[in-house]
Amino acid sequence: MVKGKILYLLVYSILFLSAVIILIPFMWMISNSLKGAGEIYSWPPSLLPKRIEWNNYRTALTLVPFNRFFFNSFLITLLVTVSSIFFDSMTGYAFAKFKFKGKNILFYLVLATLILPVQSTIIPAYIILEKLNWVNTFMALIIPNISNAFGIFLMRQFIQSIPDELIEAARIDGLNEFGIYHRIILPLSKPALATLAIFQIQYHWNDFFWPLIMTNSTKMKTVQLGLVYFTGQYFTQWNLLMAVVVTALLPIIIIFIFAQRYFIEGITLSGLKG
Repeated sequence: MVKGKILYLLVYSILFLSAVIILIPFMWMISNSLKGAGEIYSWPPSLLPKRIEWNNYRTALTLVPFNRFFFNSFLITLLVTVSSIFFDSMTGYAFAKFKFKGKNILFYLVLATLILPVQSTIIPAYIILEKLNWVNTFMALIIPNISNAFGIFLMRQFIQSIPDELIEAARIDGLNEFGIYHRIILPLSKPALATLAIFQIQYHWNDFFWPLIMTNSTKMKTVQLGLVYFTGQYFTQWNLLMAVVVTALLPIIIIFIFAQRYFIEGITLSGLKG
C-alpha cells in the first residue's frame, strides 16, 4: 500500500516537472510579447514584464499586412485539410477493404515516398508548377498537398479495424461503394479523421519551406513567412515577433483543445502508438 502511494506520487511528480519544463518556453514567449523594447534586453532578464505593453500586439499586427497573411494561411490550411481528409480516407478505404492485383506493392510504393526528403523533390516540383504557371498562386500551395502518404497510411490502419461484416451487409442492402464509404466508413472513422485533420492543420499552418519556395509577392505570403519581417541582419524586434508568434499559435491550441479526445483515440486505434 505504501509502495503504491510512493510510486503514484513519483509518477505524478515526474509528470508535473515535465509539464513545467515544457511550459517555461511558452510562458517566456508570452512574457516577452508584453515587454517594452528596452526591457527585452535588460540584464538580468525578468520573468514577468515590469509594465505590460498590450500595444505590442496591435503594432505587430498592423506593421505589416498580417490580415492578408492570416487569410492566406487560413485558406490554404482549410482547403488542404478538407481535401486530404477526402482523398486520404478514400484511398485508405481502398487499400484496407478492396482486393486487387498489386495492392500491397502499390501500398509499399506509397509508403516509400515518406522516406524521400522534401529537399530532394522540391526542384522537380518547382519546375512542374512553373510550367503550369502556378508559381506564386494558391494552386501551387494547395494542389500538391491535397493527399499524402502519411494520411493514407493512417486511414488504412484505422479502416482495417472496421468489421467486414458491416460492409458486406451494406452491399447486400444495395449500397454502392461510395454509399458505403459515405454512410459507414466516414462515420466510424471520426477519431482517425480528427487525428488526420489536426496533423494537417498543424503542419500546413506552420509550414515555412514550401510557401517560401512557391511565393514571391507580399500578397501571397503566409503567417510563418510574415514573421521574417521582424528580423533583420543587425536587429530583431523580439517583443513584436513574440506577439505575432503568440497570435499565430492560438488557432492551433484552440483546435487541439476541442479535438484532443478524438486525436488521442485516433492515435490509439490506428496503430500509431509506440
